[in-house]
Amino acid sequence: MNKNLNVIAASMIAYFAYRELSDDRLCRSAGIDKAGMLEDATMISEEQIRNLWVNAVKLSNDLLFGLHFGESLQLSALGIVGELIKTSRDVGAAITVAANLISTITPLFRMEMCSDEIHFIIKLLPTESYDHNDPVCGQIRDFLTAFTIHELDGLTLKKIRPVSVIYPADKSNVPEYERVLRCKPSIGDHVGLTFEIQDWDMPIITSNYELQQLLLQSNATVKDRMSSEVSFKNKVTNYMLSNAYLGLPSIEQLSSNFNISSRTLQRKLRVENSNFQQITDNVLKRLAISYLKEGSHTLKEIAYMLGYNDPSAFSRAFKKWTGFPPATYQLNQEH
Repeated sequence: MNKNLNVIAASMIAYFAYRELSDDRLCRSAGIDKAGMLEDATMISEEQIRNLWVNAVKLSNDLLFGLHFGESLQLSALGIVGELIKTSRDVGAAITVAANLISTITPLFRMEMCSDEIHFIIKLLPTESYDHNDPVCGQIRDFLTAFTIHELDGLTLKKIRPVSVIYPADKSNVPEYERVLRCKPSIGDHVGLTFEIQDWDMPIITSNYELQQLLLQSNATVKDRMSSEVSFKNKVTNYMLSNAYLGLPSIEQLSSNFNISSRTLQRKLRVENSNFQQITDNVLKRLAISYLKEGSHTLKEIAYMLGYNDPSAFSRAFKKWTGFPPATYQLNQEH
């Protein structure tokens, strides 16, 4: 049994009560012993979760129940998964955690991310378990999409909203989808949420790396899942970001940390269509943007912090990464 089913069930029941609907009736209709579930004496089954969704929609008379549930769900309701998201360094790290642990919430979807110079995109892709003709699957899709957009509300200094949304069903004429998704959706073959690239590096105000590591150490199952599902490219990137205060490592130092040879490290990155220099440039870019946004360092200091002895070399590199000189980028941020 998946203990996280109890977490989702309890959260759904609590949301039902929040809407001043009968949570006791909901539990009875789904065949759930509420008291036993809340005391962890009863483990919820996949069938009971399905019954919960079916009856939640029916008893609430809300055909968009999944959408509204996803909009309202608080991270604290997800236990350790929520805490790992809250303690992440920035939005990108938080989304990476969510992507790695989505299977602990539902087997119906996997999450993928990609980016270019101006946007990053989150994709919710159905697995083989997904049934396009099953309305419960549609409710869970609505729930995950809304939750993905709203999960970081209150954890950043800016409300994050997508610049575009694609959806595998035409919801463009449904105002409630536009309101909850913060963008008018257009039809596509999967859920795709596009955000501005600068949002990826936006700091999480509850970030706590030490606490996050303690949480992982105390939950071997979650730690193993994250370790096995995080790409090697992301492992390297996260290591370099977490230890940036020590300076960026050489490829030999990095290889030694992962207990592999430099050749093996390069090979593992090539498999994922990446290389050491690309990752180094990406980390330098993210750190530079973060420092510029903070506004507490001069350009000369930032150049030195990133390992550039010549500020002009840093300026040329930054313009290559973003299309703007750092001074211009910083000025745009101030306005």
